[in-house]
Amino acid sequence: MWNRDRTPEQIVQYRGVIDEVVRELREGSGMRDPRRILDGIPADRLDPDRYAPAVVERGEALNALSASLSEQQRDLLAQMVFDAFDGGVFATLEALHAHGVEPFDEGYEGDPHSDYVGRTAGLGWPDEDGRWGESGTTNPSRYPWHEEGAAGLRAEEASGTEETP
Repeated sequence: MWNRDRTPEQIVQYRGVIDEVVRELREGSGMRDPRRILDGIPADRLDPDRYAPAVVERGEALNALSASLSEQQRDLLAQMVFDAFDGGVFATLEALHAHGVEPFDEGYEGDPHSDYVGRTAGLGWPDEDGRWGESGTTNPSRYPWHEEGAAGLRAEEASGTEETP
């Protein structure tokens, strides 16, 4: 079993990195652009006195594009952008594994990108006997904004918690 050959510090590091990239996907950077596609960028985030002209122009163009799409089309575009971020994380973990970078040279399920997929699906980490636990998140939706209460995720951006539009 994977964790029998690892120090407790390596196990904590491995799990910590996987869990952090799952959080980034579902609550952080991975949700930034899907939120912008779904909700638009607030006008105060497009203030030319606060942001570079290229940033303002890009934001205005995104708002115009988003406004021209149906709700279903916006949702599909948001899914595609979310999937691109997810694919980048997956490919990075795959590369770390392929190049033997410890502790990502091996995972519980054979490789770290498989463990990442399990964590994004709501699986917990295995215990010392190799039994997989519950994470407290039961079958999360593939796309966080499809989950009940997703409006709270998007409200974060409207509250001004991000620095860039």
